[in-house]
Amino acid sequence: MWALGRGSLRGARRCRAGLWLVQRTFHKDPPLVRLQDAHIPGLGSVVGRTAPGLAWTIGDGGAHECWAVVGPSADKGGAVRQALRDVLLGNRRPRIAPEGSRPHPPVHAFPREAIAHVSFEVRHGHAGGGFVDYATRYGSIRENDRETLYEHLLASRGVYTGGIARRHMQPDVLAPAGSDAAEGVGTLKWPSREAREAATAHARAVCEALVQLAPLLGIDEALLQRPMIALSNGQARRARILQALLGGAQWLVLDEPYTGLDAPTREDVSALFARLHAARQPRLCLFLREQDAVPAFVTHILRIDEDGHITQLGDHVAPAPAPRAQYAPGGYDVVRANAAAGVGVGTTAEPVAELHGVSVTYGDVRVLSDVSLTLRPGQRLVLVGDNGSGKTTLLSLLLGDHPRAYAMPADTLQLWGAERSAPHNAHVLLQRRVGHVSPELFNAFPRKALESGGLTVADAVESGFEGIFTQRRRAPAEAARARVLLGAFADVLVQAEPVANGRGDAAFASVDALADAPFASLSHGSQALVLLLRAVVHRPRLLVLDEPFQGMSAAQAARARAFLDGDAQAPGVSDADEQAWRAQLALVLVSHYESEWLRTCGSLVRLSRGVVTEQW
Repeated sequence: MWALGRGSLRGARRCRAGLWLVQRTFHKDPPLVRLQDAHIPGLGSVVGRTAPGLAWTIGDGGAHECWAVVGPSADKGGAVRQALRDVLLGNRRPRIAPEGSRPHPPVHAFPREAIAHVSFEVRHGHAGGGFVDYATRYGSIRENDRETLYEHLLASRGVYTGGIARRHMQPDVLAPAGSDAAEGVGTLKWPSREAREAATAHARAVCEALVQLAPLLGIDEALLQRPMIALSNGQARRARILQALLGGAQWLVLDEPYTGLDAPTREDVSALFARLHAARQPRLCLFLREQDAVPAFVTHILRIDEDGHITQLGDHVAPAPAPRAQYAPGGYDVVRANAAAGVGVGTTAEPVAELHGVSVTYGDVRVLSDVSLTLRPGQRLVLVGDNGSGKTTLLSLLLGDHPRAYAMPADTLQLWGAERSAPHNAHVLLQRRVGHVSPELFNAFPRKALESGGLTVADAVESGFEGIFTQRRRAPAEAARARVLLGAFADVLVQAEPVANGRGDAAFASVDALADAPFASLSHGSQALVLLLRAVVHRPRLLVLDEPFQGMSAAQAARARAFLDGDAQAPGVSDADEQAWRAQLALVLVSHYESEWLRTCGSLVRLSRGVVTEQW
């Protein structure tokens, strides 16, 4: 297949990371990667070795060997995991152990055309911006908002068609022959007949590969024709995997490929990975969180604990160790039992939000169909559904972000007892009643340096009082509230230091040091936790948590869940004002992992293709 295999790696090549590629023979597949006494900064003891030098070979078992690197996404273990990933990608050059006393001999770079790195971890290095318009997700008039998934995937392989061809001022190779779009307009013509024929042949090959690969990831024709801006989180992730496969990579490194995917999609993606692994087209290496289940097709594991020690290196036979930080998981049975006991079902007070027969369509696509929901103070709701089922659209209506909410009458949509366009539902007033966490908000949050107008950690938390992304002078009571929250989580909030110092992540010496530190300097798990504190700092009446634990380590997620549940053992939950606020808080949680559901939730709504299939 054109998109998957363009021949094997040939010749002996050395990469900057200290890896050796060995020429393939008739008798045995050679190792793809070999590390000998490699010094990885931050790495603790290695299984079976007293010295910290890492000996690691990938591909020595031949065709049926597939590795997974399992470890935390934060703390020192997360730093070591990141360093190992950089080594495999050729972005980091290790030194010779012990303690990196000697530089590694000069090596060649791992060929970039043979490797594809697809990361699904939270984008902690993104600079963000000062303003984000979520309305663009629900329809816009900008030209680039019309770009379909089909056009985007073709453009990644140099095939410009439709609106992308117009923006790049290129003739459309897939347009009907003889049309202006195909021939080019004005001076934008093909330089020669041979150039057009070559471009046409390449476009046909890409289209053929796309047609063959898309169904393997559950991407049908309707999804291919959907605008990129309208894709759900899970649909966008599947599309990125498809884009990597279209590139013909021979070595595919996948960072957290199951994060943000619903259970059926995780199974489908695992089945695809298993087929690719069996065919070795391409070869795979997975980087997984400690919370993720290791798929059955993985044959070997390198497991890292929170302190940066390698606790397993070899065959996938040993069970996963229990996480250090334990907090009882939630799940469907827990929520059902709470509902029967009247826990988390809300009070009889005036509803926070009411939807009556709400339907939303984008063009010919119906996203929500006749949805009715009443959300009351004290109610804790789990919103469940596969990727693309309409959860994001429903959340946007509850938040008042969806542009169509303004046109819905009071008998269709009510927020705090009135239509969305009511004066007391003005955007600035809604922001003071609502707390919100989502992957989109995380990626949009600004991460500038302090000298460039960036935010400190305290600034980031305090920005939740008005729902803004900028620094404002706060009243003493507001600043004190932010410090109380930071103090409750100071022991699990860490600063991401360069791995080269050998320390990995570093904890703060005091709450004051944490508050004054640049937000951008935190590890991405700590950034996610700070944004959760931002969502609750003003004690909102409605808290919407859309995949709130993405990027957090197991310890951070356990602490956050205990805090949200109001567990007596969790810091910062015993205050009388805190308890009174929690009793009236309406909460909506979205998570594809049942173990992450809060133990105090007592209501559930399940969506399937925009239709409510379960509600209690």
